Order: sequence, then C-alpha cells, then structure tokens
Amino acid sequence: MEINSPLTGRRGVALPFSDFCFPLTDNEFANEIILNFLQERGQKCGWKYFEIRGPLDFETSLPVYETFLTHSLELSGSEDQILSGFRTSTRRNIKKAVKAGLKVEFSSSWHAMSEFVHLNALTRKKHGLPPQPDHFFASLQREILGKGGGEIALARTGNQYIAGAVFLFSDKQVLYKYGASDNTFQQLRPNNLIFWEAIVRYLHLGYATLNFGRTHPNNSGLLQFKRGWGTRETKINYYRFNFSKNSFIQSTSSPAGNPSEKIFSCLPLPILKLTGKILYKHFG
Repeated sequence: MEINSPLTGRRGVALPFSDFCFPLTDNEFANEIILNFLQERGQKCGWKYFEIRGPLDFETSLPVYETFLTHSLELSGSEDQILSGFRTSTRRNIKKAVKAGLKVEFSSSWHAMSEFVHLNALTRKKHGLPPQPDHFFASLQREILGKGGGEIALARTGNQYIAGAVFLFSDKQVLYKYGASDNTFQQLRPNNLIFWEAIVRYLHLGYATLNFGRTHPNNSGLLQFKRGWGTRETKINYYRFNFSKNSFIQSTSSPAGNPSEKIFSCLPLPILKLTGKILYKHFG
C-alpha cells in the first residue's frame, strides 16, 4: 500500500500497521519479480522507499533494515498439557489473578472496543506515545471484529475494566494485535489471566496457533512475558529499499528511547489523544 504524507513522505509498505506481511510466493524467482516491479513502481511514483515486513527466499543476500521477534504457541493437547509448558511465574500470576476475583469477557461489540480505547490511551501515555485515534479502532471494530474477524478480551475487577487485548483471526491462527491496561491494577496480573482465558477459549474453538505479535529485541520486559508461555520464538526481518541510495539499507536509528516520549508522557490525556488523531495517519 502507498502512504502519501506531507510529514513523512510517499512510500510503499507491506502492510501499514501490520507486524508482518511478506510476499505470498514460494520461490526466489517470484520474489525477484516482485522486487523489480516495486523498484520500477516506486521510481515512477516518487517513493522515498518501500518496506517488506517478513522473510524473503533469498533474504541472506540482502541487508536487513530491522529485526523483531515473534512468539507463537501451538494450541494442541489438553489445557493441563499447555499449562505445564508455562514458566512457574506465569502459572503463579494466573493463580493470583483468579484468586483476586478477576473476570475476563470476550466481545466484538463497540462497547467493548470503547472500553479498550480508554485503556489503550492510558497505556500509550505511560510509554510516551500518542494513542491511535478513536476512529481507527471504530473502523477495526466495524470492518473486522464486527464481521467475525476478531474479538476483544477485557479483564475486570468488580465493574471496572482494568486490562484488555484485541485478537484477530486468520484461518486457524489467532494474532494478538493490541494490548492495554490500567497500571494501577498491575499487581493483580490481569494480562496473565487474559492470555490464559484466550488460550483456553481458542483451543476449544479449534484454532491451531496463537501468535503473540512482534516484539523489539530491546524490550526485555515484554520478551520475558511472552517467553513465559512456552512459545516458539522466531525472527521477523524487515527489508527497506531506499530510492535515493538505489539499494536496500540498514536502520540507523538508536535503540535508546525517543526524546519526544518524555514530552508525550507528560501531556494531559485529551491533548495526547488529539496529537494521536493528527499524527497517526502519517505513520504506519
């Protein structure tokens, strides 16, 4: 897809806002045809670059722009068999959430999405990031979740929702796409209960795998969480062709946090949400 922005330029991305979306080919020759076409197309359309998120059959011959990790859990066997593969601390956190009386609900309704949108704004503020605009999630609920392509899991204590996750469906795979929580209730471990309830639910619904989404290698806390579920870890390479250099390039960004994160984390929530509404469409 082409992104055309006065702020971030014109470029091709497969696929905007996706963790991975690699070419649907099965041999090196087909990949070369696609890459040649993209180079011709991008040159004609004035792209700054095009980016492919996922493996290529001849990827060892190309410089990698950026690498992420993804974690996948096989949904097979019994609940007890899956549970036995978890790290001890993961099982302990699930028990803690159950003992605290937390409940998890699954829904594809706009009401559930609106609860998630609020939690997502809190989470993005904590990490110093503007949240996605409300209409982004409204479109996600209307066009995908509302048509059977996914659902939202919400954890609550009493009548208060304190954590949520958005899961998307593709054939026999479930993809964890977005997660959010109220940090005030972190000690109750609602995210652990959400994932356990999701695993049990999708196991019995006949799904084959649960993918935990992408993680940056420097995000040690999130990596530790995802590795605690007995998941299989794999690398996802991103490739970026820069038209000014006429070649594939490597990222030059620093792993350190962006200075703007401190500014965003201090903004009042309404201002931060307005910032996200203005800026989010220029990225992806």
